[in-house]
Amino acid sequence: MVKNKLSFVAGALLALGLSGQAMAQAKIEVGVTWAGKSGATTRLYTSMKDRLQEIAPQISLEYVGEQADIAKVEETVKRFDSSKAATVALRDSAATLLAKLKTTNPAFVGGTNNPMFYGTIKNLQAPEGNVTGVTYFIPKDIIIRSFISLMPEADSLSFIGDSKHSSYQVDKEGSEEACTQLKLRCTFHAVTTADEAKDIAARNPAGAKALVLMNHGLLIDNTKVIVASAGKIPTFAFGDASVKDGAVAGLVADVSKLGVMLADSINDVLVKKKPISAVPVGLDNQPLLVINMSSVTQLGLSIPLDILATANILN
Repeated sequence: MVKNKLSFVAGALLALGLSGQAMAQAKIEVGVTWAGKSGATTRLYTSMKDRLQEIAPQISLEYVGEQADIAKVEETVKRFDSSKAATVALRDSAATLLAKLKTTNPAFVGGTNNPMFYGTIKNLQAPEGNVTGVTYFIPKDIIIRSFISLMPEADSLSFIGDSKHSSYQVDKEGSEEACTQLKLRCTFHAVTTADEAKDIAARNPAGAKALVLMNHGLLIDNTKVIVASAGKIPTFAFGDASVKDGAVAGLVADVSKLGVMLADSINDVLVKKKPISAVPVGLDNQPLLVINMSSVTQLGLSIPLDILATANILN
């Protein structure tokens, strides 16, 4: 009789242990979506996915990326919100969407400019609603200072941006403030086509010492022809993709690092059960200075050795 009771107790404890383990490893379903093609967003997603597999294998991702437009993303976000534990909606357009589309379950942003600018989140350190995540935002004065460190004589800059891009106004206002703070003479050119951007680069109507390309798809896709049109006028950029295609340099957030940070935020909320308000929006506080040495050499620029020692050099 005693032996039978002990066996029963042991079996019950084993069952409870297995049940607890099963509960700990119960699948947590998360949906991921964004609109349009973006190499940087794909890298962010891949880094996030790999990190989640490492720290939270119980999180299962449904990927619906590179959708045709934001209307499709809205449909998907609504479906995810009714069927998943959380939604990951990437890129600027999704951050704008989440400012007006309030989800029931947690939502995470990434691959976006400062979500405060879109009204998605008011307090990056203590998100007040149902959304947190990461941002590639770097204060524009820090970015522009990095350009001036490479070319101290550049006291005038011409910025080129796609006026149709969701972050154009944000980038323009931040750059204007930075130019005032740094006492630089800056002009801004809103374009809607590659030909318009090429024309600005070729004519340089403001006589600027350097051009700056905003991190907009139109300019990224046409960096090579824009840089060629600029000739001997150095071109800087807000994104590393443009640096790879010929811009002299850019100070950029490390997308892979942000992907890891985004995964950690998802894990904090869904596994560790932290409230959204206790999971700050992640920023890269040590951005990468990316330099295209072929462009530096071609333009005859002289880069200080101490800067070269810490920069990410592309040949």
